[in-house]
Amino acid sequence: MSDIRALLARRAIELADGVYPERDDKPAHSVEEWLRVCVSRLPDPAVYASGKFARQVNALEARVHDLDDAALRATMREVVARMQTRGLRDDLAAQAFARVREASRRVLGMRHHDVQIIAGWALLRGKVAEMATGEGKTLAATLSACTVAATGAAVHVVTVNDYLAGRDAESNAPLYRFFGLSVGCVQQGMPIDERQRQYACDVVYVSNKELTFDYLKDRIALGSLSAAQAKLRRLRDAHLAPHPILRGLHMAIVDEADSVLIDEARTPLIISETLPDELGEAIYHQSIELARQQVL
Repeated sequence: MSDIRALLARRAIELADGVYPERDDKPAHSVEEWLRVCVSRLPDPAVYASGKFARQVNALEARVHDLDDAALRATMREVVARMQTRGLRDDLAAQAFARVREASRRVLGMRHHDVQIIAGWALLRGKVAEMATGEGKTLAATLSACTVAATGAAVHVVTVNDYLAGRDAESNAPLYRFFGLSVGCVQQGMPIDERQRQYACDVVYVSNKELTFDYLKDRIALGSLSAAQAKLRRLRDAHLAPHPILRGLHMAIVDEADSVLIDEARTPLIISETLPDELGEAIYHQSIELARQQVL
């Protein structure tokens, strides 16, 4: 009885102080708890689909292992041509992943494990892949990055700083170049023309801040024009529209997503410009003198 009285007294104090709605926690209904337990015991469709995809990739490993370098590139081009017309279907993506894995084994000396195959599949589907330390996040990203970039889409691998962007671009460059893909890396302090050359590459490693500021610069330069409209105007006349810094925003793979999308997102990124003062210094001195005369 004393516990009930204490609970009621505490509840009366909370109501008197004005409890925020989000702090007014109410116990879940027994039926809701029962449903939650039942749902938790059901098989997860995503887990089943990812496991099935990994098995598809593994089933192709022996076949692509017997191909020489030229045949590996040629069959990759055939798969990419089908993806360009049919989309990133799982059956086609599995064939591409198997070839990227074999190329990585040859040029980097690293073979993608099943956990990396599943992570690459999740990234290809626009999902967040959580991996433990040591499971190879950097290598896992090359599967989806290489597959999408081979179709002609612009791929940005977004890191938290310039050091990681440079390190990952350098370590993974041989794999991309095996399939004829160019690799760019944008660093702080790069001039505009160099940034445009780096962003023109098939796969670009860049920090989240550099990518955001370059996007803002493009929006200021293009105004209400989209990137496609700017290209159409330049086809008619090279001087009708400015050249944007970015090639396009088709796919982004975000490394350390919790840091970039949560921690770093709390800091506003503002771009500003100092415009010349057309009035000049003399007019302000004259205004001050006139104001003094009025006061006196």
